Amino acid sequence: MDKPRVINLTFYGLCGATSLLSAWPNYDVMGIGLTLPLPLLIAAYIMRSRSIEDSLVHHHMTFVIRTLWIFMSLSLLLLHIAAWLIYTKGDNSVFTQIMDQASSGIMPDMSAMEEMESQYLAANHDLIIESYMTSMFPALLYLVWRVSRGASRANRNFRIQNLRSWL
Repeated sequence: MDKPRVINLTFYGLCGATSLLSAWPNYDVMGIGLTLPLPLLIAAYIMRSRSIEDSLVHHHMTFVIRTLWIFMSLSLLLLHIAAWLIYTKGDNSVFTQIMDQASSGIMPDMSAMEEMESQYLAANHDLIIESYMTSMFPALLYLVWRVSRGASRANRNFRIQNLRSWL
């Protein structure tokens, strides 16, 4: 395989890994999936700046950059919606216990705060996963669509037909 095709397909593969990791029902893996687009974005900017303008790599890196910016913006908005759903529907009784203690003058230590966190996550685990997956589904679907479209064209050494398109 030629070098431009390998570079382009590597970036599309990493973007695809982002979508898989972001949809994994584990807090740590989700966190990796949600932070991976930023280093990918930086690497895409570097690859685009090092490539010849209007080359295949330059063209696909522009598409990857646009895809990642839109995905991250959409994700940020949708994560706020998920947080609102968790806040309004979640069991917040653990917080009220800690606040009652604090208002009576007993400040919780770090171990009590860690215990509170684990109790909150245990009580709301299903709601957190459900809210996250429901809210993030459009962003993940968008990422998968753009990555599959770009990877298909990169695999055949074609350019993206319309770089300005949101879809």
